[in-house]
Amino acid sequence: MLFRRYKRKKPAHQTSLESQDSEQDSGGDGGPSLSDHAESPSRVFGEAIDDAPADFELVEDDAEALAEEVLVEAVAEPSIFEEGEDLGEPQQSEPVSPGGAVARRTETGSMLALAEPRYSTIPTFSMSANSRLWRREVRDLSYIGEVTKLFRDVLTPTQPKRSTEDFCGRAEEIAEIIQAIEEERAHTLISSEAGMGKTSLANVICQLAQEAGYIVVRLTCSPGLTSAGIIRAILEQMSDQIEATPAGPVLLQQLGLERLDELVDPEADLESLLSAFARLREAQALILLDDFDRLADTSLVPFVVQLIKGLTDRGAPMTFLVCGAAERPEALLGDSEPLPPSLYMCHLRALSDQDVLAVLAHAEQRIGIRFDEDARRAMRVLSRGHAAVLQWLAFLATRSAVRRFSIMVERDDVVEVCPEVANRLRPGLASRYEEICARRQSEWLESVLFLAALAPTDSSGEFTSNELSAIAPSLLDQEVPTLSLHGALSRFTGDEGGEAILRKRQSRQGTVYSFIDPAMRVIVLLHNVSRLPLDEVMRLQGLDDAGSWTPHLLEGSATSA
Repeated sequence: MLFRRYKRKKPAHQTSLESQDSEQDSGGDGGPSLSDHAESPSRVFGEAIDDAPADFELVEDDAEALAEEVLVEAVAEPSIFEEGEDLGEPQQSEPVSPGGAVARRTETGSMLALAEPRYSTIPTFSMSANSRLWRREVRDLSYIGEVTKLFRDVLTPTQPKRSTEDFCGRAEEIAEIIQAIEEERAHTLISSEAGMGKTSLANVICQLAQEAGYIVVRLTCSPGLTSAGIIRAILEQMSDQIEATPAGPVLLQQLGLERLDELVDPEADLESLLSAFARLREAQALILLDDFDRLADTSLVPFVVQLIKGLTDRGAPMTFLVCGAAERPEALLGDSEPLPPSLYMCHLRALSDQDVLAVLAHAEQRIGIRFDEDARRAMRVLSRGHAAVLQWLAFLATRSAVRRFSIMVERDDVVEVCPEVANRLRPGLASRYEEICARRQSEWLESVLFLAALAPTDSSGEFTSNELSAIAPSLLDQEVPTLSLHGALSRFTGDEGGEAILRKRQSRQGTVYSFIDPAMRVIVLLHNVSRLPLDEVMRLQGLDDAGSWTPHLLEGSATSA
């Protein structure tokens, strides 16, 4: 990145006066002046380049810029990170208050920021807000604020993606859901553990449906939601959207209504609701019920099941998209109810390694930063395909790099933020892991759990003790008998008392294990990141630099180790 650091030239008389003032401030004995205590704004902008404007001079010494106004030029778009970019000629910026900065876009697309020394130690905001409300220019208060604005919209660990522009991956799942809705006229259930991207995926499906012409209704379930509340939300949102269409008034006239929300009383019985919805032959609608697992009123589950079944039987052009946290999709609608055959089940598993790489490449393209190869490898191993973990790692590591004014995210940035990622992801789960380790007080048991977190798994997240025994020589520098591993793993399944972290079952391969909460696997990895031999883990897991991923442990890995 190229930045020009300039300070405004001062008249000769002003320079001489300031020289006298400086001597007085320092007592004439070379003591520290006020500027000696100010943070150098020029230090953050890298090396200066030549060709200063006529009324500015190049700042070549950080100490010289301590108490000076420094004109900084940077490009606001992601292309700011392309070397050789023509930054254009700086324009004179208007003065700002101490500690602030002003940014202005020029005709060449550059940003001019007037940075002044900050004499206060109180942190301040780095981005302006509500520019339209205040009718101000869009301004950013610092270089960090400018870059933060870029990556905070692309890497969003605290909120779901809202558009296809920011979403990446899950192409197979999207194609299957669209096919189920469009060709099979099926209602869709999407389930997964928390943090796997259900809502983001649902938002993308809704946007694609809206672009195709569907009337899209979005409803987030809450403990206080009732059946009448669901129907009322459907009618009101459909009414607003239909009225905005060119043929909306014609449809309402055919139905004999002024507004669609007059179609039926939300408190009506199910048969009346179904008869009313069946009249909407010309209004194809997609209805999203998100966070369906949060419903406190269990009677709503059979109501939704019967509503879906009745709409299908009557051929009403209304399709439900139901999302929630569950181990399997059908659990969202209750195992006691006979489920309609017109349901497509989608359970989101961990992101494939190709999807992980695609997410990082998408972030690079949108933001303009770069993840070096070691950082990529670290995030691929640590996230285990968990969408929220990947977002947290990439977000915090990018923020770490930006704060040291680098466009390259390095492995050290990733390792540094791992403890924070563990606490941000699931604070209660991180504390639970620490408590379990404190109670066990066994380094051997912690090592076995660490092996279990690293073990390659099948699509169901299951692994065997043979796989742990195979990777132990490389990761623990010792061979571990399978029988010893069985005994240690049983300590975490609750068989010998204590809290269960793992579950086990018998299969044709023998005893297989899996984490009860898949997020716990990531917590274990994040807490043990300092002992993580990434190169060896990548080799054992079959993860090469080209991005191929073999979920099962490679046969013969123990001998090759």
